[in-house]
Amino acid sequence: AHDLQDVNYVEKLTYRVRDFDREARRQLQQRHDNFEVSLGRQVGLHGLYRCFKVLDWPSSTPPPSQALALLHRLAGDSGIVELMQTHGWTVGALIELPPEGTVGVSPVCVLGLNVARGQQISLRLRTDDLKGFINFDTIILTLLHELAHMEYDDHNRQFQVLNEQLNWEYSAHHKRRRAA
Repeated sequence: AHDLQDVNYVEKLTYRVRDFDREARRQLQQRHDNFEVSLGRQVGLHGLYRCFKVLDWPSSTPPPSQALALLHRLAGDSGIVELMQTHGWTVGALIELPPEGTVGVSPVCVLGLNVARGQQISLRLRTDDLKGFINFDTIILTLLHELAHMEYDDHNRQFQVLNEQLNWEYSAHHKRRRAA
């Protein structure tokens, strides 16, 4: 009987610890949903992203604050949110990618990069001359491409099919919203 009481005590204690952890996660999620700002990084957006980071270019216009707002706009786009929730994806960090190379001219010009299937997604936001941002729709297409890398690392046929599917789902989402 004594051993049975010990087991019951341990089960109750484990349950209490689990409840404490659940409450701590709930409070953390609430803070994330309200976007906590810390050292130029913001976290949140429905738990889909842990942090956002932009580059502080000394002579760039627009300023980093506008780049951060653009990252939030991309992350908060209803079509992107729906895709990520549907597929069960989360991203550790959504980061501005340094603009290296000239779009359409340089042999290598990276517009996006997905590291470790969503641990970090980097997107090129700025134009070649650092005086503005790339067209929003172009950045969205790059983000969709990088989200396809959540499932497939290589640009093989499976990746291409998923990338096309994500583009179709994104477009269909926004068509439904416009029709409503």
